[in-house]
Amino acid sequence: MDRLLKLLRDNARNRVADIPKAQVEASGETTLYLYDVIVSDDYWGGISAEKFVKELNALDVPTIHLRINSPGGEVFAARAIEAAIRNHPARIVAHVDGYAASAASFVAVACDEVEIAPGGFFMIHKAWTFTAGNADDLLHTAEMLEKLDASLVDTYAKKSGCTPEDIAGWMKAETWFSARESVERGFADRVAEAGQQYDAAALLLSDSIAMAKDLLQEVTDAELQDVLSQAEKAWKAADKLSTEATTYALLQENLKMLSDEIKRVLKELDPDSIGMVKADGRKVPVYNLQGRLLKHVDLQAEDAFHELPDGIYIVGNKKMHIKQK
Repeated sequence: MDRLLKLLRDNARNRVADIPKAQVEASGETTLYLYDVIVSDDYWGGISAEKFVKELNALDVPTIHLRINSPGGEVFAARAIEAAIRNHPARIVAHVDGYAASAASFVAVACDEVEIAPGGFFMIHKAWTFTAGNADDLLHTAEMLEKLDASLVDTYAKKSGCTPEDIAGWMKAETWFSARESVERGFADRVAEAGQQYDAAALLLSDSIAMAKDLLQEVTDAELQDVLSQAEKAWKAADKLSTEATTYALLQENLKMLSDEIKRVLKELDPDSIGMVKADGRKVPVYNLQGRLLKHVDLQAEDAFHELPDGIYIVGNKKMHIKQK
């Protein structure tokens, strides 16, 4: 048994030693790695809050890149890391390279920016634990878990702009979000590399489809209906495509072509004359990320967005994060 314990201890130490240490680059930026389970005590392995926070606070640089590939771990250890990230003066950018699951997910959203790899995932769920004792002990543990869940709902809602009810439902179902879903739900700000180009093209097509559907409610046009049908098929197919860079490049080109075609038809139909945009040119459409038209707003009005809950919207042809004061 002593030999087994020694082997486990040595293996744990070797795993910790294999994780690259932060090194300041010539640009003045540095990179930290969260590539393991988050723990309060790293005797048996994992990344402890104590060591991570000490390493983070020792960095005096303008930008820190935090690379994440973690299944999560202990809630309070992760909360300590989260607090250190929020309090650090540097701009901290999270890069979800593989997955940010459970406790690692709220470490990620504590950063100033969150970028996720095309094949990356976020996972959120309700807090859980092992316990033992009498009925009073078990009830106390359940009460504690409910408090933890409520605090996590608040954290996710503030970052994403989603409603607490939606967040709580996703946590209860233990929900996994793909890279694009993470951006759409507001957990991540962008998809990395080739995914960035795809995301922008897909967003552009989504906006064009919504505009076309809105227009078709008022006029009948066979050409517009045909191109809209093609665009919707491409939009549905996009969810099934792989995340290879070559696929993204082809998809981006196709989505942009369809978007341009829709806008060409819209321009020929002169949407200004049928109420899509007011003659003064200041009214623009506002859509949600699912392409549903919500309203038209005057951008010069102070209360243009006062009826909208916090969240991400498409205003005209731009993506905006609206947050009420």
